[in-house]
Amino acid sequence: LATTKQPTLIAPQSIPKNRILPPWPIGFKSPSADPITLAQVLVKKWLLVRELQRLIEEAPNALTEDELTNRADLFILKQKEANETENLLAWSLGALQQLISTDYPSVSDSKARLQAIQEAALRAEQIHKAIVEIENERQILIETRAKQNDSIAILAATNKKSQNAAAQLVNKMLEDIENAADQLEEEMQDPNSAFELLQRSGGASLRTVVHLNPLGKNQSSEDSGNSIASTLIDSDNNRYVLTRPQDTTIHYHDKNLIHDIMIVLFLGFFAGSICNLLGLPVFFGYVCVGIILGPHGYNIIQSTVQLETISEFGVFFILFVLGLEFSIDKFASKSLSISVWGGLLMMFLTLFVTAILSWFAQNSVKEGVLVGACISLSSTAVILKCYSRLELATNHGRVLVGILVMQDIVLGLMLSLLPILDNLHWQSVLWNLLRLLSSLAVFMLITALVIRHLIDYFLRFLDYSNNQEIHLLGVIALCLCVLNASEYMGLSMEMGCFVAGFAISFHTLFVQKTSIVIEPIRDLFGVLFFTVIGFHIFPTFLIQEASLLLMSTFAAMLFKFIIGILVLLLFFRFDLNEALEISFGLAQISEFTFVLASRGKSMGLLSREVYYLLLGTTSLSLLLAPLLWKLVRTILPCYT
Repeated sequence: LATTKQPTLIAPQSIPKNRILPPWPIGFKSPSADPITLAQVLVKKWLLVRELQRLIEEAPNALTEDELTNRADLFILKQKEANETENLLAWSLGALQQLISTDYPSVSDSKARLQAIQEAALRAEQIHKAIVEIENERQILIETRAKQNDSIAILAATNKKSQNAAAQLVNKMLEDIENAADQLEEEMQDPNSAFELLQRSGGASLRTVVHLNPLGKNQSSEDSGNSIASTLIDSDNNRYVLTRPQDTTIHYHDKNLIHDIMIVLFLGFFAGSICNLLGLPVFFGYVCVGIILGPHGYNIIQSTVQLETISEFGVFFILFVLGLEFSIDKFASKSLSISVWGGLLMMFLTLFVTAILSWFAQNSVKEGVLVGACISLSSTAVILKCYSRLELATNHGRVLVGILVMQDIVLGLMLSLLPILDNLHWQSVLWNLLRLLSSLAVFMLITALVIRHLIDYFLRFLDYSNNQEIHLLGVIALCLCVLNASEYMGLSMEMGCFVAGFAISFHTLFVQKTSIVIEPIRDLFGVLFFTVIGFHIFPTFLIQEASLLLMSTFAAMLFKFIIGILVLLLFFRFDLNEALEISFGLAQISEFTFVLASRGKSMGLLSREVYYLLLGTTSLSLLLAPLLWKLVRTILPCYT
């Protein structure tokens, strides 16, 4: 009772001394079976209060909360019944005293008293019924509690067994997880790791590096809960970023790479918009952004190697879309032969002239051949950005694209033949040429079989899925698979991308849908690709050696322009206007010169001075190409 609610003792109504009670009706009988006096009622009430006090003083732990509440309500109702009976007896006593002291009351007063007594009797009867109902409920609760106690005892025993079984199951699961975690950590701490194997074999050396903490002086990424890829700097100022952590259960991210991509895309939007308003190709703005943000500008970009790797997808998708739009049906036999043999003849003449000039200048012939190979390449990406689709669909446009594709194919052969220049023995030259030609033949044979028998089913499956996301992933997967096959056979990855698009071009029903889903991806990675080109442009070097670089750039572009005019006019009897258009498109130098020249410098085929001169010439050529393209088209009517 102390934990639930305390019953309120209801005091009997007191009879004011100045109150005149109504007379008691004659012949009234008590609702009780036996007559009761006021003294008996008071004694009964006193016993009830004593019983209630005793129950309150007892410890309530033996009863439930419902039983305690029920018993308290029962005692309150009994107390109400005693109080009501006491009030009725007191009222009757007062009425009798008034009858003795006064005259007989009127009939109306007697009716009022009779009605009051009846109402009091009804209230007493209702209280009695309530007491009986509460008593019955108390008995039901007692029986229910006994049954519940038996059920609780059974459930407790069952629950204890279940808890023991569950605990054993959880412990077994945790033990299995612990064993698996130990095994995983042992695998991650493999004694035959790359570091220890290289150290034992003598193929590696220990170097001192500095670990950069991006979170502050006294806080590490592990302590703060951030999984940021670590950066190391060696004594040669080379920066290294974590690519594969020892603990592969933790998620790491390269925050510098995320920031670099974000700022490149943000500034590329503004620079491209400005170039578009000025009537220039938008890629010119992307190159300017790369110059400003690159290591030779304000040095804002930190993850240059990672961005250069990601930007390669821009070239891949540009050539893939080019192959997608490169249809054999649109090429006449004459255009195709000019593209193949004309492109090869232009490159051979360039190599021959640069080798002769290097010999006359008493320099290395190998260096002259490599310089000629570098400047003989023209940028396919620049042409595709400068020329519209309608222009590329013309006769001279198809020839121009065919020559550019031929140069991209030969680029892979050049990269493979670079070791031959370092060791000019006729046996090695013959062996490498046979190997490359056989690889090219096998690759083209496999491509023809895929185009003829497999590609149609694959494209129909993508179309049947009726899901643009599945179509996009399928096309990209096809492009990358052909790319890897091309690289595995010793050919260039760019050639594989073009062949993948060319394979789809045979199925004209799927060309348009594939172009729609792949062109946004091409444009996105194209922004990164042209921005990375700006990383390799040295603005201070260009300014300091401006006169020399301008002369070398115009000399190289004029030389390529003249070679193109001569080949097209003398060997293929081209129209002059079309020959001018094609030659001007081939006059600029490709961005792949950076790759070819750096590979040659690392092999010792290029001197440092020639390497920087070649980089500066290529940079100015890429910068001036869109400006000259705009100027020539404004001045000469044959280009409109």
